[in-house]
Amino acid sequence: MSDKSLKKVEPDSSIDIDLDKDTWLYIYGSPDLQQARSLGYECEQRYLKERIEAEYRGFEVADAYLIKKTDFPSKYALKQSLKWDNVYVGEYYSKGEVLTVDKYLGKYQLIKTPDRPWYIICRQFVAHPLFLTFGGSILLLSFILAI
Repeated sequence: MSDKSLKKVEPDSSIDIDLDKDTWLYIYGSPDLQQARSLGYECEQRYLKERIEAEYRGFEVADAYLIKKTDFPSKYALKQSLKWDNVYVGEYYSKGEVLTVDKYLGKYQLIKTPDRPWYIICRQFVAHPLFLTFGGSILLLSFILAI
């Protein structure tokens, strides 16, 4: 593995992640969220959704705090985890390998399934022969079967 392949990538986001809820909401929140908050609503779920989308695009809150750091991550997951300072590759029982953020806003664990490269996706498709007989002659057909 070369040093270039694991080069740290800085995210394009200029959002300050140390802001409290109300400050963040009035600077970066959507107009609907700002209006609801100004009328006294807590808006916790919508705020969390918008903030995660702004700071960790593609991540979601994990169902339970069960993700542990994997022993040996795949190369593509490891590369993707380097886009952020506090993201590591973990194992999640129902999703397999995931990018993980611990203690987001002090109490949430975020996960994202890493994007798999095209060559891994294509490897899941295998050509299988199919033999058919018509009036004594045998036809060989190949078809693609997704595994």
